[in-house]
Amino acid sequence: MRFNPSLAETREVAARERLLALVRRNDLSGLSVVDIGCGDGTASLAAVRCGAGRVISFDTDPAAISATRALHAGAGSPPSWTVETGSILDERTIAALGRFDIVHAWGVLHHTDNPPRALANMAALVAPTGRLCLAFYSRDTFVDPPPEHWLGIKRRYHQAPGAIRWGLEAAGLWWFLRNRRIAQLPEVKAMMADYRNGRGGTMISDFHHWLCGWPMTILDTAEMAALAVNRAGLDLVGARTGEAMTETVFVRQGMAEALGYRSIPLAHLPAGQAVKVLSGLDQIERGRPLYIFGTARGADLLIEALRETPDLDLGGFIDIERDDTKRGFRIHRIDQFVTRFPPETPVLLSNRYVLENGRRLLEAGFRTLYNGHPLVMRLASR
Repeated sequence: MRFNPSLAETREVAARERLLALVRRNDLSGLSVVDIGCGDGTASLAAVRCGAGRVISFDTDPAAISATRALHAGAGSPPSWTVETGSILDERTIAALGRFDIVHAWGVLHHTDNPPRALANMAALVAPTGRLCLAFYSRDTFVDPPPEHWLGIKRRYHQAPGAIRWGLEAAGLWWFLRNRRIAQLPEVKAMMADYRNGRGGTMISDFHHWLCGWPMTILDTAEMAALAVNRAGLDLVGARTGEAMTETVFVRQGMAEALGYRSIPLAHLPAGQAVKVLSGLDQIERGRPLYIFGTARGADLLIEALRETPDLDLGGFIDIERDDTKRGFRIHRIDQFVTRFPPETPVLLSNRYVLENGRRLLEAGFRTLYNGHPLVMRLASR
């Protein structure tokens, strides 16, 4: 796998903001952090810059270790930051590490050949007042194409000779960027610039890293959460759908309130039949006005799609904070919506906060919920 340490530097600010938001702190002063599957070292650097007292980075990939060590040197070789070779599946490594205030495993669990065992080992590293920040590819976000499509691409990539891999990278990226539409080619340059401004790295390098990740399993969010709660002694306190990954935060059971969180019961985690994942608007039941949860770009894309579906009646919008109007429709603040509307009201979740917003509605008794985030992502690529 290829890494570019200079790109990791540009991602560090975004990684720092994400890390602090996950742990709900303004800094990491005095805290210990272990970065499992550290990759290019971006998250480790972010932890150091946030004031962590001790940071350990480890990975099985020699290229990742080399990139992280280059980043470590570029940061002035801080003595509080150690870079090691190791596997989350190696019990001896886990036993030697001890426990940490923050266990960070971003995009790692699905690349192990034994996710349940890896999850148990991650949980063993969490200190009594620590947090496990875990992100993994989940079936909640792979709908059209389905998970098997992407797994097939990655399998062919790893079975192909080196020269052919370059062609597969180019073809895959072209499909991903503009769904193979020549007319939209002029937009690609602007898309790549926006991507780098928003994420720090280049779209090409990130797509290459994605293809290189093997083995890979696209996991079930509810199943992984149940393993963490029922077998590893953790409580789920944060969950949201990211860009193809589900992002979660766990703490030791009974510690949620003391750390400023609220425990999320597994029964309130949108999964299975509780929230139907949409591949098209034809899957929404007719007969009652539909409300879109979210008022940003995803909602706009869904509105355009609804215009082509005249038998679906849009009732309005739901938002966490807003209480005004959008395109002539009323925006209901979530706390008002759950008290004013019957629980059978259909709601279409439009943004990446499917897990958080779905949980709010499930807790209030709503049951006709649709996950529209994968559909929004598909509409955005047209």
